[in-house]
Amino acid sequence: KRPLDITEWEKVQDIGSNRTYTCLLIDANNVKHTFFRSGSPYKLYYQNGSCEKGYKNNNGILFVDQNSTNSYRVYYHHLNKDRKNRIYVSWTPNSGADYKTWDFKRVLAFSDDSGKTWQVATKRDFINQIKSR
Repeated sequence: KRPLDITEWEKVQDIGSNRTYTCLLIDANNVKHTFFRSGSPYKLYYQNGSCEKGYKNNNGILFVDQNSTNSYRVYYHHLNKDRKNRIYVSWTPNSGADYKTWDFKRVLAFSDDSGKTWQVATKRDFINQIKSR
């Protein structure tokens, strides 16, 4: 409930196994949102559900499949929310990592309905959508 006060922390249901690079966020509606990497080749998955009752989709929903031939794949995904309770996830696309220069191109998606629908943010559209909401 309050990140800096451990007496206000609540236990959430188990998020499952066989997941790596797990990001967890709880929104203002007490819905938990989780992104994680799983599978071989690795893909990016999304789960959501109640903090008390657990997840609606126990194995997660495939969110990003970049058809990578690499068996080892890292998305460097990050999960955040803003003051209006919009949820954002960003990740590095398959061709977005340049390990020589350490320049990582990013993709940003957002949801303004507690994770029911997601939109990839394009620069012009994203700025207009954020201003209008």
